Amino acid sequence: QLIQKDYLKKVLKDTKTELSAIAKMLKLYPDSVAEDVYDNLSEGRKKYATPINICDDSFAQKWMNTPYKRKPFKKGMPKFYTLKGECVRSKSEAMIADRLFARGIPYRYECPLKVGNKIIHPDFTILRMSDRKILYYEHCGKMGDDGYKEDMVERANNYSEAGIVLGDRLFYTFESDVTPLDIRTLDKIIDTHYR
Repeated sequence: QLIQKDYLKKVLKDTKTELSAIAKMLKLYPDSVAEDVYDNLSEGRKKYATPINICDDSFAQKWMNTPYKRKPFKKGMPKFYTLKGECVRSKSEAMIADRLFARGIPYRYECPLKVGNKIIHPDFTILRMSDRKILYYEHCGKMGDDGYKEDMVERANNYSEAGIVLGDRLFYTFESDVTPLDIRTLDKIIDTHYR
């Protein structure tokens, strides 16, 4: 008990020293930092200035607003609309898009990606803001269809050959006619990997 008491006294002393140093630093820290200078320019001046560092919000906006050619919808194919007003191919994809949007996760729907000699359109291309890493998310919504399953296996192999590894930059959810998309699993993936 005496050793523990002595240990805790030393921890408390060092913690007070750290808190004092942090308080002094906060007083010295400027209200505006170099990274904020570009964001504080008027829109007219931003056109002529090239930022050295872009804050996360500006970076995400620029990334989301960069145009890309989406995979076209075939005639007569059903369309589902998200809270953002996007058109997606299934109710599950609409739910996924809405979950990402509600959590402020920047994403692109069916943005083309070259893997090897092929162009594929991942369901969702996600910008993880914590490290500005691009992630890919595929929702496999017709697992009861044998042809669809074969396409998904081929696509998974294409990702792997391109160095896009499952659990690192590639994530999947699944559903079939019998087992619907599990929103809890989706939320766990978003909260664990996309922030």
